[in-house]
Amino acid sequence: MTLDLSSWIVLPLGAILGGAVALFFRKKLPDYFHESAGPSSPIFLAVSTAIVCGLASLIALRFFSEAGPTVLVALVFAAVTPILIVTDAQKHLLPNQIVGFVTVTELAALIAGIIAANLVPQISPVHGSGVAVGIRALLGALAFSAAMFLLTLLKTGLGLGDVKLAFPLGMMLASQSWTALFYGVILGWILAGIVAITLLVTRRAKRDTMIAYGPYMIVGAWMVWLCLLYTSPSPRDS
Repeated sequence: MTLDLSSWIVLPLGAILGGAVALFFRKKLPDYFHESAGPSSPIFLAVSTAIVCGLASLIALRFFSEAGPTVLVALVFAAVTPILIVTDAQKHLLPNQIVGFVTVTELAALIAGIIAANLVPQISPVHGSGVAVGIRALLGALAFSAAMFLLTLLKTGLGLGDVKLAFPLGMMLASQSWTALFYGVILGWILAGIVAITLLVTRRAKRDTMIAYGPYMIVGAWMVWLCLLYTSPSPRDS
């Protein structure tokens, strides 16, 4: 990716805002971050989030004209990706304040993307009109959350935090396509299964050991979202 003037403006801006979000939540929720070193340290969270958001900002700049709504939604989720992974991996908790923040902010970003896609002729989303993308995003978020809730009733080890996380993740994936939602969910399960089997085989975990599922949901979603973003045909190529 060639960095022009706009890229050099967007990259540090995204990094600064992302780092600020991470530091804000770390200070706001001290009960989730007792360690002063390691992944939950302020430096690690700020730097990791700054890197993720900086890269996400460049991706949003590159693909906005082709996938405006979905890149805006993903840019929002990028700001909480490291901190959600850390809190769930270490504490087996997904803070309501963070999940609530990203859900509301994603909705605002989705609406902004839909408005832009319908008002600016240069923006033509690959997977449907702006309104169609918005409807699909909300339906996908509800479907993913409902499926996760049903799984909690079957005593699969999933918690309500995973159910709530499924909504913003489902919105990000479905805003791109139904294909992204399907494979994003499946890949999350596959990654979690691989890790669980590995831990059992190496005797680092027992059959009743609780494994945080949130990180695998997030990583699987990002892998599929990025893969399909870069492989989907551009409207300008058709």
